[in-house]
Amino acid sequence: MHTQTHQTHSEVETRLLGEKIAVRFPAPQIILLHVQMGAGKTALTKGLARGYGLEDPSIVHSPSFSLVNEYPLSSGTIYHIDLYRLDSTRDLYSIGLDEILWSDQIVIIEWAEKLKLQYPPPVRIEITVAEDETRTITIRP
Repeated sequence: MHTQTHQTHSEVETRLLGEKIAVRFPAPQIILLHVQMGAGKTALTKGLARGYGLEDPSIVHSPSFSLVNEYPLSSGTIYHIDLYRLDSTRDLYSIGLDEILWSDQIVIIEWAEKLKLQYPPPVRIEITVAEDETRTITIRP
């Protein structure tokens, strides 16, 4: 598969794109988000969760303080992880990230540039925001 770039102009469009990405990259899957603050991580994650079968994506929220949110599916779990406040490999182990990465589930990681552990091949998603609020979403399998 090759790199794809899409543009969205609203939160709804970003969520719908997330649903399409989930169909394209079925579970188990690791998705690494490289995104600036306020760029639409939660909207994209809601779409991904819906695409993977979460019936009520309104329960998806940023794991900024909890660090790891779990969303149950009929066929497993979505792990939604925020690494923003973690600084060391020890911190990553303290939240059980090594086990989560190898769990054969869906793992969505925000601030993935802080990931310093070995893991199966991921899908990388980058979101950039232009001055007019257009989001450019680049997907790198």
